[in-house]
Amino acid sequence: MDEHNRLFGVEYDCTFSEFQLRIFDRWGEMIWESKDPEAQWDGTYQNRMAPDGVYIYQLKYSSTGVFDEVVNGHVSLLR
Repeated sequence: MDEHNRLFGVEYDCTFSEFQLRIFDRWGEMIWESKDPEAQWDGTYQNRMAPDGVYIYQLKYSSTGVFDEVVNGHVSLLR
């Protein structure tokens, strides 16, 4: 197994006043959430490996000079 890209998280160089990262499956069910910018998703759901596929992420944050920013995208999970 490749040791690279085993976790999904946010790289940043600011201080957040608010932070929320959520991962959704293709049916829109939230499968992971964190309010800690240091936390990273390990590809599991309910303590089991999530199936390979495309997952949607939503990042909501506020920081110095940025208020209520929302970033959406997708991440592919392949094992």
